[in-house]
Amino acid sequence: MPECRGYALTLWDDDSWTEVIKKGRDAGQYPPSIVKEAARIIDIWNPRPFPSWMTCVPSDTLSCALTEFSKSVADLLGIRFHEIIAKRRQNFPQKSMNSTAERCRNLDGAFHINGSPMEGPVFLIDDVFDSGWTLTVVAALLREVGFKSPIYPFALGKTQE
Repeated sequence: MPECRGYALTLWDDDSWTEVIKKGRDAGQYPPSIVKEAARIIDIWNPRPFPSWMTCVPSDTLSCALTEFSKSVADLLGIRFHEIIAKRRQNFPQKSMNSTAERCRNLDGAFHINGSPMEGPVFLIDDVFDSGWTLTVVAALLREVGFKSPIYPFALGKTQE
C-alpha cells in the first residue's frame, strides 16, 4: 500500500497560527481554536478513503498536549482515537540533529506499537513536520505489525526546510 500525502495546519513561522501553536505547546494544552482549525483543514482536504480513526506520535516534551489535541480533533471529525504508539526510550528533539544519519539514529528504537491497530485508514498526527523522519519511522512500525490501510500524516506545523 503506497503511503499517502499528508498536510500541515501551517508553515512554521509563516503566519499567526505558529504563535498560537507555540503558546499551546508551551502551556501544555492547545486552544480550541487550533483544534477547530485542524478539523476544518482536514474536512477541506477530505482524503479518500476517509480515515476511521486517529493516533498520534508521543512526545517527551509535549506531555499529553498532542494526545489531547488529537482526541479533540478526532471527536470533531466523528472518528475514534486510539493511542497505539508508545515511547520505548527517550530521544532528542529531531530539530537538534544535524544530518539524516543523526536523525535516523536518534529515532532507532525510540517508538513501538503498543497493541493492535484498528481497522481502516488512519490519521497519524505529529506536532511539527521537519525532516519527516518521525512520521516515516512510525508509519513503518505500523506496517511492520501488519497494518495495510492508508496512513495520512497531519502535523500542526511544517518547517520550511
